[in-house]
Amino acid sequence: MNSLESYCLSFKTGAIVENPMKTLPSKWKAWNTLIDRLPELSRNRSLRKEVESLPLLDLDGLDNHKELRLAHKILAFITSVYVWQDGEGGETESLPVQIAKPLLQVSDRLGIQPILTNEDLVISNCIPSTLPTEEQSLSFLQSIHKPTYHGSWEAFITLSAECELFFAPILLEIMNAIKAQDPLNEDAITECLENIVKAFVQFRNALKNFYEDEKFFRNMQTYMIKEHRQFLQDLAMHSRIRCIVAESKSSRMRTAYNQCLQSLWNFRNAHISLVKRFIIQPSQSADARIKQLDIKGTGGQYINEFNHEFKPYQESIVVCMRNNSYSVDFNELLCIFIHRLPEIECCNWPAECAMGTR
Repeated sequence: MNSLESYCLSFKTGAIVENPMKTLPSKWKAWNTLIDRLPELSRNRSLRKEVESLPLLDLDGLDNHKELRLAHKILAFITSVYVWQDGEGGETESLPVQIAKPLLQVSDRLGIQPILTNEDLVISNCIPSTLPTEEQSLSFLQSIHKPTYHGSWEAFITLSAECELFFAPILLEIMNAIKAQDPLNEDAITECLENIVKAFVQFRNALKNFYEDEKFFRNMQTYMIKEHRQFLQDLAMHSRIRCIVAESKSSRMRTAYNQCLQSLWNFRNAHISLVKRFIIQPSQSADARIKQLDIKGTGGQYINEFNHEFKPYQESIVVCMRNNSYSVDFNELLCIFIHRLPEIECCNWPAECAMGTR
């Protein structure tokens, strides 16, 4: 496999962009101004008028990866608020060329979908908090931009980012385990698996604060930047951990492997509980009036249906583990976290933050 940096991943921050850009060069000042004003413009529902007066700007001069990521974030934020400005039932059927054309162009260059995704909302949208410790709320991070004026955004974005950060140590163990395949070093692989189990404890702590079918996972990859997608493809190509464990006589290795899977499912359970608490249950209130959760999300999956289907799948994995039948490959540990829960049409927004619902 290539170096982790070539996949735009980091041993320090995982998928989170280190030192993300906050503004584009002066040529794109109009875009910079608009994203800074999004909360205000969403409150008074005047964004559409502002967008229609924008100049049509091209991408000439945006050459490095961070600039392109920021351009996508700005355009995706603007597009999402533009569409949902008047809430459910008031969606627009078309976009002005001033945002549609550059959004399609930058999406093509990054290999990502031309909509607001986790890459924009979380991955390239957080920095360490500059507030004094006593003034920090739930997170040691802070967001750079928010789509609307709703106060729930900050915790939603930063706690999601914390989960990404806690995954960074697991990347190191995964890469070390791959290296230990050739020449084969079972002790090293076992140690990596044991360290992954320990890392899941940090995931659980992060969650306190705050997809099982292959076709679905392949579809969700289209919402990532191409480097992250390539990392998953290369990992699947190079990983032989499952076969090594199945053929090994080491009880320690089998135990470590099973504990990795068990820790994964424990985390998934906690993750789904958060989805139910902060998305599904609020959406069912009379105040929220959101129907999107009963429809398909951007991942093509019904989120309520997904949650119902997850439990029996999880139980079948536990049975397989007890029978020492290794039906889940090692690289799925990574896939589960980079392939997050289905991004619903409102981009997994907290229900009270959906446009026009409050």
